[in-house]
Amino acid sequence: MVRAVRHEAPPRAFDAEHYRLALTVDPLSRSIEGSCSIRMRANEVTARVELDLVGLTVTEVVTQLGVQLSFKQDAEILSVDLLERAAKGALVELEISYRGSPKKGLWFAGEENGAPTHLFTQGECEDSRWWFPCFDYPADRATSELIVTMPAEWRSVAAGELKSSSAAEKSHTEHWQMTTPHPVYLTTLVAGDLALEESDWEGVPLWFLAPKKFAEWMPASFEETDEILDCFSELTGLKYPYSKYSQACVEGFPVGGMENISATTLTCETLSDSRGYQDEESWSLVAHEAAHQWFGDLLTCETWPHIWLNEGFATYFTLLYAEESRGLDDFRVRVRDTQESYLRLDRGFNRRPTVWDQYVDPIDLFFGGQAYPGGASRLHLLRFILGDEDFFAGIRRYVSLHANSGVTTNEFQQVMEEVSGRDLEIFFRQWFYSAGFPEFRVEWSWDEEDSVVRLRVEQTQAKYNWTPEVFKLPVDVEVKTGSDSELHRIQLSKRSEVFELACDVRPRWVRFDKNGWIPKQLESFKSLEEWGALAKEDDDVNGRRDAIKALGLMLKEAESALGSVLSAKLQDSLETDPVAAVRASAATALSGDRQGLARAALERAASTDESARVRIAALTSLVREGPDPELASFAEAVFEEAYSWWTAAAAARVRVAAGADKVEWIEQALERSSPHDVLRASLLALLGEQDDPRVKGILRAWSSDDAASTKARAAAVSALALVSRNDSEIAALLTGFLVDAPYALQSAAVNGLAISKTQLARRALSAHYSSLIDPRQRRVVEISLQGRL
Repeated sequence: MVRAVRHEAPPRAFDAEHYRLALTVDPLSRSIEGSCSIRMRANEVTARVELDLVGLTVTEVVTQLGVQLSFKQDAEILSVDLLERAAKGALVELEISYRGSPKKGLWFAGEENGAPTHLFTQGECEDSRWWFPCFDYPADRATSELIVTMPAEWRSVAAGELKSSSAAEKSHTEHWQMTTPHPVYLTTLVAGDLALEESDWEGVPLWFLAPKKFAEWMPASFEETDEILDCFSELTGLKYPYSKYSQACVEGFPVGGMENISATTLTCETLSDSRGYQDEESWSLVAHEAAHQWFGDLLTCETWPHIWLNEGFATYFTLLYAEESRGLDDFRVRVRDTQESYLRLDRGFNRRPTVWDQYVDPIDLFFGGQAYPGGASRLHLLRFILGDEDFFAGIRRYVSLHANSGVTTNEFQQVMEEVSGRDLEIFFRQWFYSAGFPEFRVEWSWDEEDSVVRLRVEQTQAKYNWTPEVFKLPVDVEVKTGSDSELHRIQLSKRSEVFELACDVRPRWVRFDKNGWIPKQLESFKSLEEWGALAKEDDDVNGRRDAIKALGLMLKEAESALGSVLSAKLQDSLETDPVAAVRASAATALSGDRQGLARAALERAASTDESARVRIAALTSLVREGPDPELASFAEAVFEEAYSWWTAAAAARVRVAAGADKVEWIEQALERSSPHDVLRASLLALLGEQDDPRVKGILRAWSSDDAASTKARAAAVSALALVSRNDSEIAALLTGFLVDAPYALQSAAVNGLAISKTQLARRALSAHYSSLIDPRQRRVVEISLQGRL
C-alpha cells in the first residue's frame, strides 16, 4: 500500500520565463516529434538544469547558439549539464529535441478508418511532463508558444492568439502564442478534423469546436458564454483577461472539463440533443470552466494543498451565475445540493482539513469533497459572516492584488480581513485548517409566562481527524408567529447552549440556520403541525424541502389515518409548489405511501411535470409499487415518449419492476440509441440487477463488442463485475481491458477487478499496478489489495 506523505514546495533552481514548443503530430503512429525551447533564470548558482519529462526520448539538447550539451535521462528527470556554472539571476536558454508516443498528457482520440480523428492535452496535475520537458509544478509561471504541424485537414486551438497558419501539400502548421505567464499544466493543444463555430464578446473572439458529428449541438451548449463572461467580469471587477476564449469538446476526455488558459477543453458528453438538455444543461460546466479563467489561471494555487482556491472558487462562482441568471430559489437549491454533496464525501477516511499537504499524487486532493463542494460551501458561509458588500469587495480586491501569481489560503484570508476589518483567524482555522463540519441537535420550547422561546443547540460531532469539538460561528434563527417573522442572530461558542428569544405568542415554527448558510448535519425536533406549515409556507425553498423530507419519514411509519393526512400534504406540494426541486422532494417522500393513495399523483407528475427532475423522482417512487400490468403499460408509454433520456431510464426501472419478461424487454429497449449512449448505459446497469441466468452472457457480449460505444461497454463491464464476483473467467475477461483500452473501459475493468473475490483478479491487479498511469485507478487497486491482505 502506497501511503500519503507530506509534500513541501519543491526547490526551484530556475524560474522558467518562456516555453516554445514546435511539434509535428502523427495520428497514425500516435506519436509526436519536435523540440521544446525554454528560457529560464537561475535562482541560485548551478551548473545543471533538471526538468520533468516522462515516457519520451530526448535526442539532443543545445544552447541558444546551437552548442550541444551533455544530458542524462532517467524515468522521470532530464538532467542537462551547462557549459559553465550559471550565476544567480543568469539567463539560460535550452532547446531540447525529443520524440515518442505519450502515454498520457497528450491523447489521441476518436477513430475513423483506423486512425484518430483528433488529439487533446490534459496537464493537471503533473501530466504536462508526459508530452514536453518542463518545470511541472503550479508555482512556476511562464509565457508560451506552440507551433504544431498536423494533417492538412486538421485545425488546432491552443493558449493565446493564432499568430500564423500555413499549408503544405499534406500538412498544415499553426503558430499560437500566449503572452500571459501561466503554469505548465495549463499549456494546451487540441487539434483534429473539428467543426468550428465563431462568435465575439466585447471584442474578444469566441471559438467553439467539436468533432463534426456533434456540430449541430454546439450552439445550445455554449449559448450562455457571453452572459457568463459578463457576470464573472462584473463580480471580479476585472474583464475577462485574455485575447480570446475557446471551448473545444473532445472524445474520451477523462474529466468533465479543463480550464486551460484561454482555451478550455470539455468532454463531448456536454453536447446533447433537446432531451439531453432536459436532464442536464451545459451552462453549469461552461460556467465552472470559465470561472477558472480567473480562479485557477489568472490566480493559481501556489501549491496543490491550496487547490480549493481554484476549485472551490470555480464551483461557487458557478452558483453565483445561477443566482444572477436563474433567481434566488434556483441558487439556494444549488447551494444546498452542493453542501449535501460535500457532507456525503467528507466522512470516514476521507475526512481531512481543506488545506492539506499529505497525499500520494496531487490529484488525490481533488476527490474527497473538500476542494470543490467543500470549498464552495465555505465561501458561501464566509459571505454570510461578512455580508455581501464586504464579501464581494474582498473578492475584487483579492483578484486585483494577486492577478498573474500563485496564491495561498493565508493570502486570501489577509485580503478578506483587510477589506472587512474583521479578524477571521477563528473562521479560517476551523473551516480550512481543521476538518469536517458541525453536527447539530436542535429543539425548542415556548415559555408563555416569560414570553420567550428557549432554543437548545447541541454540537454532537465526534472529535476525530482534526474535527473541532466546537464550531464557533453566528447562526440566523427565524421565529415565525402568525404572518410575522423575526430573525435572530445568535453566536455559537459552546458544545451545548440554550438561547432565549423574545416571543409573545406561541410560534408557528422556529427554524435554525434560516436560508441554510452553514454546511452542517442537523437533527431537528418538530411537530407534524410545524413541519406541515414549513412545507407549505416557508419562503426559503430549502425549508420546504427539509419539511417535506421530514413528512416523508413520518409517512413511512404512519398508520392509515395519519398516513392519509401526510400523503395529502405531500401530494399538495407535488402538484402546487412552484419550484421543481420542492416537487421532486415531494415525489421522493411519497415513496413511503404504503396505502397507494399517491399513485395517481405520482403518475401525473411522471408524465406531465415540466421538469425532468420531478418526473424522475416520481418514477423512482413508483418502482416500489411492484408487479402491476397497468403500471407496466404506463411505464412503457413514458419510456417511449422519452421526455428526457434520464426520464426514459427511470421509466425502464418502473417497467421492469412492474412487468413480466424483464430481460426480454430490456434487450429490446437496448436497441434504442441516445446521445453518447446514456440510455443504453443505464439499461445495461438495470440488466445487471436482474436475477436471471441469461444476464451474464448478455453483459459479456456487450463488454466484448468492439462496435459498441465505450460508454456502453464500460457500463456492461461494471454490471458484469457486480454479478460475477466469484467468476474467474469473467475476471480474465476484465483483465484483458487493462491494456490498450479506452480510459473509461479500463477504469471500469479496474473497478470490477477490485470487487472480484477471485485470486485471478488479485494477481491481475498486482501484475498491472505498475503499468496503470492514472492515480485514481492506482488508488482503487491499492485499497482493494490492502483489503485482501
